[in-house]
Parts: sequence; structure tokens; C-alpha cells
Amino acid sequence: MSQSTQVAGLTVGVDIGGTFTDVVVVAPDGDVRIAKSSSTPPNYSQGVLDGLEKLGIAGTEIGRFAHGTTAAINAILTKTGAKTGLITTKGFRDVLEIRRGDRGDLYNYWWRPPEPLVRRPDRREVRERIAFDGSVVEPLDEQDIVDAIDWFRARGVQSIAICFLNSFLNGDHERRAAEIVRERWPEAYVCASVDIVPEILEFERTSTAVANAYVGPIMEGYLGDLKSGLRDRGYDDEILVMASAGNVMTIDTALEVPITTATSGIAAGAMAGAALADAVGRPNLLTLDVGGTSSDIALIWDGRPRLTAEWNIEFGVPIRLPAIDIHTIGAGGGSIAWVDAGGVLNVGPQSAGADPGPACYRRGGTKPTTTDAQVVLGRLNLDAWKELYGWELDVAAAEKAIMEDVGGPLGLDLVDAAQAILDITVNNLVEAIRLVSVERGYDPRQFALAPYGGAGPMYGVEVARALEIPEVVVPAAPGVTSALGLLQVDLAVRLQRSALIAAHDIEAAQVERWFAELEAGAREKLAWDGTEPQIRRQVDVRYFGQSAYMTLDAPDGVWDDAATQRIVDAFSAEHEREYGYTMPPHISQVEFANLRVVAEIPIEKAQIRPAAGREAQAASRRAYFQGAGYADVPTYQRDALSAGTAVDGPALIEQVDSLTVVPPGAQARVDDHGHLVITV
Repeated sequence: MSQSTQVAGLTVGVDIGGTFTDVVVVAPDGDVRIAKSSSTPPNYSQGVLDGLEKLGIAGTEIGRFAHGTTAAINAILTKTGAKTGLITTKGFRDVLEIRRGDRGDLYNYWWRPPEPLVRRPDRREVRERIAFDGSVVEPLDEQDIVDAIDWFRARGVQSIAICFLNSFLNGDHERRAAEIVRERWPEAYVCASVDIVPEILEFERTSTAVANAYVGPIMEGYLGDLKSGLRDRGYDDEILVMASAGNVMTIDTALEVPITTATSGIAAGAMAGAALADAVGRPNLLTLDVGGTSSDIALIWDGRPRLTAEWNIEFGVPIRLPAIDIHTIGAGGGSIAWVDAGGVLNVGPQSAGADPGPACYRRGGTKPTTTDAQVVLGRLNLDAWKELYGWELDVAAAEKAIMEDVGGPLGLDLVDAAQAILDITVNNLVEAIRLVSVERGYDPRQFALAPYGGAGPMYGVEVARALEIPEVVVPAAPGVTSALGLLQVDLAVRLQRSALIAAHDIEAAQVERWFAELEAGAREKLAWDGTEPQIRRQVDVRYFGQSAYMTLDAPDGVWDDAATQRIVDAFSAEHEREYGYTMPPHISQVEFANLRVVAEIPIEKAQIRPAAGREAQAASRRAYFQGAGYADVPTYQRDALSAGTAVDGPALIEQVDSLTVVPPGAQARVDDHGHLVITV
């Protein structure tokens, strides 16, 4: 890798969640400071500034500021985005409701899909038509655009998405329509699908453009407030925003396509996993981020997270943009245990959340959760909890909730009921990991497992055992891994264009021209600090007739016929690995669907200094482990364990932001970077 852009001063990473905002500050010498502040929707920037104030950080001390945010995705999930209008080709008004004709719950007669982000009266048709080859069948009727603007004004619309049929082949009509809107209504936010996702699939392209317009004004206001707040405190450098695809970008780039920030927080966690894989020399890593409500799982293969070309925010809102492939399930510290009508124990996806929270929180919660089970089994340090949070955990309340809702109905005693809750939770996590590994052609036994989040290290070893994963790697600060991940990624932009050409019809010179055009556009967008970006070429490949495709790295150098054949061969091998078969040429031809470029400027990664360590003094706490029963289990403070220290299970390793459970038969060792490597 070429020389990275250097950073002077403090490096700040901020992960803005729905409940808390995590602020991590890394000094040039590797010293780390952490603060949590309450998130402040809809003005999320205030929570960021509150966190910096807690740590006493002035803007003039900051050398780099990077953050991930849930502002975009929360606006869609809670339906609090801008009132949005859609301008589309005559006859295509109902694409958002027709969708793909599928259902969110196939056998539930009473299931109804959620309302589209744009209601039918706010969708306006205009006369224009582009043919399948990009030629103009019917010119754009500009008066229809003017009439649509007047209609939207009268209905209080704030933001406009434009999506025309086949515009991915010829975007002139869309761009002219957007130009008319900006001329006649400069206050409105407007975006054209050809500038966001120029590729085939009409519904997905419309959905992505609409989602982008829906969150555009929200992100403009939020990022504008954040920029002003940091400027007022003396920070006058670039503000970097995490993208769902695993890179950071400037505010200007983020505002061009704000929907790219939707999964930025969990993407940062996955990128932290990639950095961890590099640090510990294990290029194949499965990440398991267990929080209070959900768990996020990603796969790192050969040091890089797996990417997906399409993902769903909720049913009927697909986003057709690159993002780290992350699988999320409803399993976390607040997941509620319940027995169904058939007498089967379930855990989640319902959650007690932070309010009222688990029964042991003494905030009005009465349902048993995984946290209650951990309390009953002696895993949590009650004294430390009170010291950290100022209130006591109520063990009796946890016992009562578990017996009333689980033990009694199933005929189990308290300990067996609590253990059953944890067993079901582990099983749920195991099945979720199988979805991103086994069912996609990857063998978990070839990976290490990296559990993080507040609760991940409590389940890591048991999950690994169930999957026969040989090692578990717990990062140095598991509770704020996502915020640290923001400081481990590069600045990048991604551009694409549609190709839709069979491999045997490809003209190498034409492909080279297309790539050259994309690279020129990427360099223009990434003119930052005068640094020349590194550019990777990629090709989306599929069999003719498929809607899904695989994104493959293109060979280096000028494109020629040999490069085309290498891509075809690589696609066949990858398709065989993931799906178990390939298609012979006389059945289906290989097609290049899209060309992409990724332009990156490496940024100096924040280097965290491991704890100095001291002689490890083990206290003990009475805790339960399956097969061993209750016993006085050694407990260690994580920051007291120096490099090379080994801890045999059963043991509990405590730190401010998490707890690592080392069951009987496992051994934890501290590596040179301060990470815990547990042999399963």
C-alpha cells in the first residue's frame, strides 16, 4: 500500500446508535479514552458534541474526525423522513406497490405490507420513454415536470425522486427533469436514479432513489448541524462519514447519495473485524456483534469483508447499492425468553430494550431476558455494575421472572431454566452464523470467531464450540468496537455503469474506455489533500437471465481478451463454490452486467496501545457452568492481563465495556496487541 495520509492530533471515532452515542478518542501515543452519551434524535449532532464535552476535547485538538450514524435508517424505520414525491414514466406509477409480488409472511392471510415511502397521490407520471437500447422513443414533456412541481408544492412535499424507465442506459431525461426542478424549486431536495444506481431492475432502482430522497433532507440538516457545531468548537478539517460499503467519505460525497450511510454503524463494526483479522494474522474471521437488542454477523474472507449488491431496510425497501453483507437477528442482552403454545422455549426477537429493560434492572420490566439468565448464573459482577451505573441489579426479580415464564411452564428448576435460555440464545447465534457461512459455501472450521459488543464475548466460546471453530479472538475494547472500526478504514468513492453484454461479444477496447471514464470521474470526486487514489476495477457477472450477480475484482492493467477470459473463469469457480454448480455455455452465456471502480486514499490507521498490564490478581465469584455446576470461579480484570498471560477456564474476564466468559476446557491468552485469543 502506498503512503497513507498522515494524521496529527487526536483521532476521534463516533458511533451514533439509536440509544447511545459512543465516542472513542485515540491519542498519537495510542492512549484511548471512551465516553458514552445519550443519542439525541432528531438532532443527532448534539449527542456527538455532548460526548466530546464529557471527555473535555476541544476541536483544535482533533486531527481526524470520523463517524457512523443510524440517522438515515432510523428515519426509514420510524417513518420520520421528509415528505417525498416521485416523478416517473407514464404507466409506472405503481412500481413501489407492485414490488416483486412476494410477501413478507407467506402463510399469514392477515399480513399486510408496510406503506411505501411515497404514497400514491405523491407519485406523478410524465410523458417520456427510453427504449431498451437507450434510444429515445418519446421525448421528455417538460410541461409535465412543471405541473408535477406545482402539484408537489401544493401537497407540502419536501423532497423529489426521479426514476424513468431504462434511464440506466440513457439518463438524459432524468437529468433534465432534475435540472428543471432545481431551477423552479431550489428549496426542494431532488435526486435522479441514474446518479445513484445506474443499472437494470426497475423496482429496486426506484426504491433506492426514493429512499435516498426520503432521507436526503434529514441528512442535510444533521450533517450541517454537526459541521457547524464542530466548527464552533475549533475543528475546521474534513468531517468523514462511514459508508455502508466499509469506507469513509467526505460530507459532500455523503450528501450526494445519503442512503449510502444507512448501515454505517454496523459496517464500521465489520471493518473493525477486518482490521482485527490483519492484526492477529487470521485472514478468515467471522464477526459476532451482540448488543442489547440485536446481533450483527459478518464474514471476513482473505482479510476482506464480503459485500452484497442489494440489501433491505425493511420489506419493500430494497437498496441496490454496495454494502458489507451483514446478517442481523433479534438476539441480545434484552431478548425476552418465552414459551409458545406448543411448549417450546424461544428467545427473542422481542426485546425488553433499555426501558423497561430486563427484570433485574428494576425499571418495571417483568419478562425474563438473557441478561436475567446471566445474573442468575453468577456471570455479572453486581458490585461493579453498581459502581459503573449507580444502581443495583435485582437478582430476586430475575429469578422470579425466569421461574414464572420459563421454569414453571417447562417444569424446570431455576438453574436449568436460566441455562436453557442461554442455550437457545447460543443456538440462535449459531444458526445465524450458518446462514452467512455454510449456506454460502464457507466452512466455519476454517475461520476464527471474533465476538464483540457488550454481550458478544459472553457467548463467543460456546458458539465456536457448536460450529467447531478452533479459536475465538476478543478485541481489546469489545464494547466500542464499531467506533474503533471507524478509525481503521480508508477514504473511498465508488462509481459504476451498466454494461449488459455477453462475454463472447465483449470488445476489449470498449471495456477499457468505459473503465477509463469511471476512473476519471472517481479521481475528480476524490480530489482530497492532493493524494493520488488507488483504483480497483470490478465487474458484476452473472449468467444471462439471472437477476443476481457476483462482483469480481478485475485484472490489473489494460483490458484485453485475456482479461475477459480470466473474469469468466473466476466467475465459474466462484459460482461453483457458492451454489455448487456451473452452467455449460450451450445452456447459458456469461454476461457482464455492470462495471465498477473503487478509488481509495489510504488513511493512517489509529494504533491502540495495549494495557501495560500488571501481576494478574484473581478474585473469585460463585458462578454456574453447564457440566461443572456452581463453583468459585476466578475473575480477572482485563487491563491487568499483560501480553503472554494465559487464563484457564472456567474463568470470567471483566472490563468496563464487556465481560468475557471462558468456559471449562478453554484457555485464553493475551497477545501482543492486547487481544484475547481463546483456544476452544
